[in-house]
Amino acid sequence: MDSGENPFTPGFGQAPPVLAGRDDLLGLAATALASGPRHVAFTSLLLGPRGVGKTALLAAIEEEARSAGWHVVKAAALFNPREGTGPVPHFEEQCWDILDGIDPPRRGRLTGIALPVAGGGAQWEHRPEREPSFQKLVQNTVDAVVREGSAGVLLTLDEFHNLSESEASEIATVLQHLTKLDQRPLAFFGVGLPHLEYTLLTHPGFTFFQRCNRLRIDNISLHDAMHAIEVPFAAHDTPVPLPELKRAAGATRGYGYAIQSIGYHLWDLCGSPTGAVTSAHVGEAVTRMEEDVARNVTMPIWARLSDNDKRFLCAMTPDTGPSRLRDIAQRLGRDGVHVSKYRRRLLDEGVVLDAGRGYLSFANGEVRYRAIAEHDLYQTHRDAAGGAPEEVPDEPHLRNGGTAPPLG
Repeated sequence: MDSGENPFTPGFGQAPPVLAGRDDLLGLAATALASGPRHVAFTSLLLGPRGVGKTALLAAIEEEARSAGWHVVKAAALFNPREGTGPVPHFEEQCWDILDGIDPPRRGRLTGIALPVAGGGAQWEHRPEREPSFQKLVQNTVDAVVREGSAGVLLTLDEFHNLSESEASEIATVLQHLTKLDQRPLAFFGVGLPHLEYTLLTHPGFTFFQRCNRLRIDNISLHDAMHAIEVPFAAHDTPVPLPELKRAAGATRGYGYAIQSIGYHLWDLCGSPTGAVTSAHVGEAVTRMEEDVARNVTMPIWARLSDNDKRFLCAMTPDTGPSRLRDIAQRLGRDGVHVSKYRRRLLDEGVVLDAGRGYLSFANGEVRYRAIAEHDLYQTHRDAAGGAPEEVPDEPHLRNGGTAPPLG
């Protein structure tokens, strides 16, 4: 990076200049890899809402693994992938690359040269055709890297919540046999949205992953958010006064995407690496950051929700903590069947979490703030109707990126 390049990375999936607040998770991953297949976190799922920094954390785990002598085989589960574009083909191709790197060339290797008196000619040992079994290919890869002195193979999977049941079963079979039964050094880390606990992990094909260690990725503390903003500026001798640093970090609410966004805008506004951060810069950066979060995180989630989904979320906003289902039903003027229906829908969308014992909480703080902003409109409509408004039939297209009609 040259001296004038903005170090902050508000684009999704990009490594931040400082991965603050994740030391415990990185330490646990490093311990698990060093300990081997018997460690509880050797096969783990890391769950967190959109924009919290899941992919960045996964990339840091991969880098730590490489530094410790592991071969990393990585893929992402695409939403509605075309045939042959799911994670398993990507895993297979990388396994072949590793094998070819250890034992080139792919088609065979020279094992000897016969003397002319014996007829002459080269003697080749040809590699067999590619094995059709994904499990056998991964096993060969793990065994090969161990023979060459490497620690093992780490499989990583981003966007786990998009994984199909068939591919989940295929990957799980490999991990079950090679990692759990054979105790081979084949580790696994996947990241996804929290709602998969109540959706995918209930399906038969995901039985193995139900038993995986699960770790929650939440927003980071104010102190860690301040650290993540301050360090890149300090590296270029650009001062950030403590009051302005605290104000900027507080505005992000410890949300990974927001931290990178506000840092990016502060850097440009103050003219770093030669300028200094002022109160005016922070005020403008906060405004721009909030616009970024609304456009790139909140609105895409909100647009997927039906009108009645939004009413349900609005009914949760009076609570400062988790909302009791009974209170939501009372505010909506609906019965338990209605509440249960929308509870499940919103769990599936990953915008609420089951807080236990009849309570729900927002999975993403940004959605809560959006719901608060629309709560007055919902309340006005409710009052004008003389109680609970008539339920609007849900439009299926609204759950696939359409725009819901206004609540009024």
